[in-house]
Order: sequence, then C-alpha cells, then structure tokens
Amino acid sequence: MATQDIINIITINEIPVGKIETFTYLGSLFRQEAKCDNDIKAKLGKGQGLLSSLKTLWKSHSIGIPTKIRLLKSFVWPVVSYGWCWMLKSTDEDRIKSFEMKAFKSHGWTKGLMIGY
Repeated sequence: MATQDIINIITINEIPVGKIETFTYLGSLFRQEAKCDNDIKAKLGKGQGLLSSLKTLWKSHSIGIPTKIRLLKSFVWPVVSYGWCWMLKSTDEDRIKSFEMKAFKSHGWTKGLMIGY
C-alpha cells in the first residue's frame, strides 16, 4: 500500500489562503519556528515605551515610592508579561530580568523587585 502526503489547503470563497511567516494575535507575535525571542523583544520595547511615557509620573515628588512601585507593577508589568510563550530560554529570562532591574534601579527603587515571578 502506497502512502500519499495529504495536503490540506485552507480556502475562503474558493481562494487559497497564503502562508505567512509571522503574525500578531492578542498582542503576541507568532512565528513559524515557534521561537519567542522577537515576541519578548517586542513586549520589552512596549514596556520601555510605556516607562518613558510615564516619566513625569516617576519624577513626581507628590507620589510616594511605594505607590510608584504599585503603579509600575500595575501599568508596565502586565504589558510586558501578557501572553508570554511557554518555553523561555535562559537568555530570554535574563533579558526579562534585566528589563525589570533597569525599570526599578533607574529610579533608585531597589525594594519591590518582582524577580522570581
């Protein structure tokens, strides 16, 4: 008995849907190779942009450091950590920890670090 390769072609209105290399779904970047490095870089970039946009908040003397740390954990960390892939390499974990250290230490905050998730 001969075996044949079965190829399923997805069509919409009888037009074949093309193959793509990457796509974004619910804020996560998916690649054909199932690697997470570009997704993590994109999320850390979004987090860095959010940190920068809240610069006046971080410099404010009318808001205490514990409140700023709670705001950082509430605003920035969910953007960075939403939808992470399940298999993180040690280099990816190091990149995430580095971002977190920079976020806290750039403002002189050493308490409240979330490393260890």
